[in-house]
Parts: sequence; structure tokens; C-alpha cells
Amino acid sequence: MKAKIMIVSCAAALLLGMITQAETRPLVIGVSEQHRLADENSVEDRYVRALSEVGFATVVIPCVTNSVALDACVARIDLLVLTGGVDVNPARYGAERSKACGNPDDVRDAFDLALVAAARRRRLPIVGICRGCQLLNVAFGGTL
Repeated sequence: MKAKIMIVSCAAALLLGMITQAETRPLVIGVSEQHRLADENSVEDRYVRALSEVGFATVVIPCVTNSVALDACVARIDLLVLTGGVDVNPARYGAERSKACGNPDDVRDAFDLALVAAARRRRLPIVGICRGCQLLNVAFGGTL
């Protein structure tokens, strides 16, 4: 629980610090998609609206599987935001799936992990919200 609080606090501090920069130019914030249905890609409007209201130019990064296309998307953003959503598949961190775990989305897990890897290559700041915090933990070798 302590680590989660620290992650949220760091994310809030990072966003608040970047608001000053947004006054001189809009920072481009990449928001990861949520996948609700196999044929639908979407992100909750509250994420985009909240970031836009404080002056960030917010873009939703589409689920692309081509690493060159993904790198091109990430090359154009200043910060990556990993949004909330379904549970990360426990297989991603070497655990058994319990009955308490919801239905994981393997496509989204793979996409978000690829986004994190691309953002790390660019040394971009990454903010995680709920599932995003959990995914960051897994991406850096942690478990849940």
C-alpha cells in the first residue's frame, strides 16, 4: 500500500510541475486506450477532459502492434498516461489467476507494456492511474 501511495503522489507532483510548462506551450500527453470490446478501442472521456482543462494537448494513442509505428507515436508526446481499466493478467508477472481477478485483456496488456518500453527508450515521464500503476509495477519487474 505504501508504494502505491508514493506512485500516486509522484504522479500528481509530476503533473503539477508540468502545468507551468503548459503555460508556454501545450504539452502533448499520450493517453493509452482502453479496450472494452474486441472491435472497439476507446478511452474514458474524463481522462482526456481533465488533462485538456489544465492546458495539455491530449492525444489518444491507438493500439498499434507495429513497433516502428508505436515509436513514431511516442516520439511526438511529452508524457505518457496509462489509464485505469481491467486487471493485468497475472501470467504477466508469473502468478496464478485467482477467482478475485477480473477478465484480463491480453491485447491491452501487450500494448501498454510496449508503450512503457517505447516511453522508457525515450526517457519520457510516465504516469499511471489505477491499472496504470499496477502495469508500471509489472513492467519494472514487480508483482501484484
